[in-house]
Amino acid sequence: MTEPMEWRLHFGVHKTATTHLQDTLYLQRATLAEAGISVIPRVASRDVSLGRTLCGIGWRGLIPVAVRRMMFSADLDRLSCAGPVIVWSEENLIGRPEEMLSVPMFPRLENRLLNLAVATRGARHRLFLSVRDPADILPSIYAQSLRTGPPRFEFDDLLRDWLDRPPRWSDLVARIMAVFMDAPLTVWPMESYTKDPQQILQRLTGSDLVRDLDLSPPAGTRRPSSRAVAALEALPRGLRGSAWRTRADEILAADHGEPPFDPLTTGQRNLLGDAYRADLSAMQDAGVEIMTGVGPGRDA
Repeated sequence: MTEPMEWRLHFGVHKTATTHLQDTLYLQRATLAEAGISVIPRVASRDVSLGRTLCGIGWRGLIPVAVRRMMFSADLDRLSCAGPVIVWSEENLIGRPEEMLSVPMFPRLENRLLNLAVATRGARHRLFLSVRDPADILPSIYAQSLRTGPPRFEFDDLLRDWLDRPPRWSDLVARIMAVFMDAPLTVWPMESYTKDPQQILQRLTGSDLVRDLDLSPPAGTRRPSSRAVAALEALPRGLRGSAWRTRADEILAADHGEPPFDPLTTGQRNLLGDAYRADLSAMQDAGVEIMTGVGPGRDA
């Protein structure tokens, strides 16, 4: 296959409308391909563990980088992803959703991204990160983590820690840039994406051919109700793997998401929101490109 000259990598984070973005790109991959831009499809790439191969995750870390690069190229070829520019939106490249609840977030990020940088060396890198108000993302990530297994942390403990030391996306940006030192990085808040996804999609792909298709949010990404979260928390902690996921799927299938799980008080939301906005401003003052206030508003 033709070696790409540029990788345009969107690292998420989780629960920032990444699935909507990926689905929108996937539906327009033929149009983009005509312009020499290949979109790596989310479902197919996960089926062949594309990110795990490239980042050397798990047992794949024992495989020499040169061999992993050949495996990765073969998988890209099977996925019909070839050409001068490859766009890849994959939030699992930096870590699983539950790893956002660790301190620091995504504790294995550096190792994963270093393997990624080495395996794609020789091409330009253009990096993208989507972020969100911690007051919104914490309940969403916590609820998401309950879909796959027992909670590693109690929600009240997590909230107390985040209120004491609000997470800073600037720290995550600094860690990414420490690996990809010369690559430009663009950050957009999820709030900007819901206002004007088309402008962000065009920035990500580097093409004005891509359009916002106004897709409905996927049901599987919807935040569950408070009642469903309580039912998930009450599952026997001895359940693991497929046994837990089966019970969780049954609970979530019967859930209509109302009222959504959102246990923060107004004061707690304001504290985290103020810290979030200050963090965005500090990044912008430091020269990071922040796509805020783009385009006219529209309902998400």
